[in-house]
Amino acid sequence: MRGTLTLTWILMVCLSQVAVQSQYYSESLPYDPRPVKVTNLHFFLHETLRGKNPTVVMVAQANNTSNDNYSSVPFGTLYVIDDPLKIGPGDNSEVIGNALGLGILAGKNSTTMVMYLDFGFTTGKFKGSSISIFSRNPLIETERELSVVGGRGEFRMAEGYARLKNYFFDGTTVIIEYNVTKNGETDDICAGNDILHCHSTGYYSKTATPVQRQPISASSSTMFSAEKTPVQ
Repeated sequence: MRGTLTLTWILMVCLSQVAVQSQYYSESLPYDPRPVKVTNLHFFLHETLRGKNPTVVMVAQANNTSNDNYSSVPFGTLYVIDDPLKIGPGDNSEVIGNALGLGILAGKNSTTMVMYLDFGFTTGKFKGSSISIFSRNPLIETERELSVVGGRGEFRMAEGYARLKNYFFDGTTVIIEYNVTKNGETDDICAGNDILHCHSTGYYSKTATPVQRQPISASSSTMFSAEKTPVQ
């Protein structure tokens, strides 16, 4: 009997030690930060809101937006964005990636868009990597600033900011200059320069292309801007 009790006590002690060693968390270790490196890029973003192949389309609008108060940038309007990124401003410039995301006109009394954009690169050294921007964008201000909040691949753990400056506007074409400081864990592209210079060119029209509810049998395999209807 005494031997059975002793064996039971030994088993209980062993099991308690196993439970202590089987915790759901690991031991905390001191943080050893890696050296911060700066990446410098230079590219052009091309945006088209009209024609047969728009890169920005309206997908939703607030139910209480009346025709009397309608404008080309109504409060509560949601846009889907798929803008090509090119080396230069020309139409024939090499495409190096695209900017995918959403833009929401969230300013009730101002032309302010909250943007969720992922700038992905499809060629070159950073193929498969991207930089993420999430910030408000007061569209008509001459100068403004956006936040770089993360990235993928070579830009993992990226952080920084983008300073935008209106470069050119003629009612149809918009060119916006970006000066972005981006810190992260990747190598420098341009030694001795810690500013990422970008230029954004866009083609705007008061006639946007809102997307209606899409049937499964839409002609486009991705249904991007399918079933377009011009805004009246």
